[in-house]
Amino acid sequence: MRTLRLSLVGTVILVLLGGSAGTAVARTDGSTKVTGSVLSGTPGSVDEVSEEGVRGEDWVGHVRGMEYLMTFKWSDPRLPGQAEAVWDFDGYGDETEGEVGVAMVNATWMLEGPDGYWTGPWTGWCDSAIHCRGTATLTGHGAYEGFYAVLTEQPQEDSAGTVTQVLEGAILHGQMPPVPEPLEPSAK
Repeated sequence: MRTLRLSLVGTVILVLLGGSAGTAVARTDGSTKVTGSVLSGTPGSVDEVSEEGVRGEDWVGHVRGMEYLMTFKWSDPRLPGQAEAVWDFDGYGDETEGEVGVAMVNATWMLEGPDGYWTGPWTGWCDSAIHCRGTATLTGHGAYEGFYAVLTEQPQEDSAGTVTQVLEGAILHGQMPPVPEPLEPSAK
């Protein structure tokens, strides 16, 4: 009996995991795992740039409204290959070293294709080499109405030392669950 139960559990797990790696497989629960990579990114106009601090000491640089055009390669055709983004970020560094150490980024993305588009925020951080780590939460519109996507982005280095920004996540049917109320410390 125990062997039968373990066999059933194993079968259920395999069915739930579904599909093979690297392909988009729609599951019966309405979710599809998806992967992608950034092929190119081109910064455009900037609304505002300002800097705080004193030369030679720690400083913070602020950039607001930086337009950015990106192209992607996705495992799921529902995610368009072209995207527009607007970035707001604060870069932290030391001018004596001549570079930003880390930048905190809030952005908004729009991936637009012939059948519809996806919009939503991307929040994360980038290191001095502009290798970024963050999460995009996108809502589908047009043909993608009723779906949302959650995608994590991070740099990945290949054996030749080339770094590519890769994304991994899922397209899900329905509405994103609400964010819980912020926790408060208990009164003591």
